[in-house]
Amino acid sequence: MKKLGIIGCGNMGSAVAEGLVKKHVMNASDILVFDKMPEKTGGAIRDIGCAEVNLDQLLEKADSLLLAIKPQDFAALREEMQGKVSGKTIISIMAGVKINKISGAFGGEVSVARAMPNMNARFSKSMTAVAFGPGVKNKPFIKKLFQCIGKVVVVDEEFFDIVTALSGSGPAYLFHFVKSMMDAGIKSGLSEEVARKLVVETLYGTAVTLMKEEHLNPHELAKKVTSKGGTTEAALKIFEESNFSVIVEEAVLAAKKRSRELSEE
Repeated sequence: MKKLGIIGCGNMGSAVAEGLVKKHVMNASDILVFDKMPEKTGGAIRDIGCAEVNLDQLLEKADSLLLAIKPQDFAALREEMQGKVSGKTIISIMAGVKINKISGAFGGEVSVARAMPNMNARFSKSMTAVAFGPGVKNKPFIKKLFQCIGKVVVVDEEFFDIVTALSGSGPAYLFHFVKSMMDAGIKSGLSEEVARKLVVETLYGTAVTLMKEEHLNPHELAKKVTSKGGTTEAALKIFEESNFSVIVEEAVLAAKKRSRELSEE
């Protein structure tokens, strides 16, 4: 069994390690973990039995490397990795760091895949986009790695800015929408607990059941809920008058723009 080295043991690195073991894709002993802050290799990673090693040991033994670190930490890590990664596959989940930048940092001696999971990975419900650079040979393993924490779609890297804006940042948009709905319920006299349950369970059922099982577009689904002259129509009229669709689109495109700016810095 080949070995995977995970550099960076925060929430995402831990979720991947746990998913690989729970789904029986890898043995815990074949997953090597390192973090510059040793306390981060505790918790879930230590509980599932991954091998805690120093960086040199990880680079020596691992065939593939998962960079689960912040983009601003890459420059320092790159210096420590120089001359020690030839022939390896690097899988990066660093937002805004392009494949050619990673490959170029190591003189083209590595093959690189880039992924954008989201925070739902901790519950194995992530939506992850993956892009492959030239020469990546273990594509099935890389896809399976992220399938252990949810769903996977393969895209060209040129679409990563919009992917980041949609699925990477997307959970925050929904949180904002949920809060606004809850606030309306609370202002109308409901307790926070009841308002939260009503909103969360409604959205959960709608997303998990209706949106996934009904083979209709969102507009058609909305029409099925909306009666002429009814309550839903009254609410949707306010959305329309407030340019809700335009606001959401502009927000997503602003996130896309910022993602592009980060990749160029």
